[in-house]
Amino acid sequence: MKSFGLVSVVMANYNGDFYIGDAIQTVLNQTYNEFELIIIDDNSTDNSLKIINKYKRFDSRIILIKNKINGSVALTSSI
Repeated sequence: MKSFGLVSVVMANYNGDFYIGDAIQTVLNQTYNEFELIIIDDNSTDNSLKIINKYKRFDSRIILIKNKINGSVALTSSI
């Protein structure tokens, strides 16, 4: 496979514990492996962080950024 260099995949999350595991797994299942997955959590109050951290322990390409306050899409997309 041709290398395009490092690709950054950015994923926003807020209380997405029902979907976040599938979303992360979809990125990890790609055939192109030179990527970093940056997940920006918008101060979730559900089990999202627990799920994200489970994946993060097993894959060093996952980077988690946690907003200190819930700022909705405007704050999350400006990071």
